[in-house]
Amino acid sequence: MEKERVVENNVCIYCLAHCTELTTDHVIPRSWYPDSSPKGIWKFQVPSCKKCNNYYSKIEQNLLLKLGMCLNRSDIKCAGVPQKVMRSLSPGAGKNYRDSKARLRKREEIKRAIKEIPRRLPYGILPNFGSSLVSTETAAAIKVEEHNLMEFAKKLVRGVTYILSSSLIYNDDQIEVLVCEQGKANEFEAIIRKFGKKHSLAPGLNVSYVAAADCPEALMIRIEIWSRLIFYCFVHPPPRDRAGTN
Repeated sequence: MEKERVVENNVCIYCLAHCTELTTDHVIPRSWYPDSSPKGIWKFQVPSCKKCNNYYSKIEQNLLLKLGMCLNRSDIKCAGVPQKVMRSLSPGAGKNYRDSKARLRKREEIKRAIKEIPRRLPYGILPNFGSSLVSTETAAAIKVEEHNLMEFAKKLVRGVTYILSSSLIYNDDQIEVLVCEQGKANEFEAIIRKFGKKHSLAPGLNVSYVAAADCPEALMIRIEIWSRLIFYCFVHPPPRDRAGTN
């Protein structure tokens, strides 16, 4: 049976606030799509209030800057993304003097944030972003804030749920997020392969979605970006009837 649409007009799908004016937000930011993306593809868009749009935009810019520096330029699944990041740090690419100065400041901030760490560090490396090279004992690394990563993942969950099931994630829902190395989430992958619906947005950008048969609001969502950043997300609704919930 098709799930009943519960989205109200003029509601931000992130904070659930009623707004007289809404913006349009890309669930996966446009700048995160590789140049290898098919022309004319629909990039998931959702209604968002200005506050949420600005809040997530800052988080996404911060993450893209740091993660993009760790991508392989020759990988078709992230084609053009590392180059965009480097251009954003180039004063010579500035539109005007003020923009050039801002890019220079950002570049200097990033340079100060890069640290040298042991290459074989047993913990603390973002899954699928560690280097496989062993030619040296140390490697350059940059800190990715866990808070930003989790906020971004939960934002994706809210957007994907709105797009694929025409419903909202409520404030009393619990969103659990796991980030795993490829090949180390076989149990989840088996469930997704058997019961999930996969939506391919671009090379390396995929979303898989599974709803529990006895509780359609209980969800498992796999979000894959550049085939490197992989979130396994679980939505746990509270054990009560939602009738009349605002």
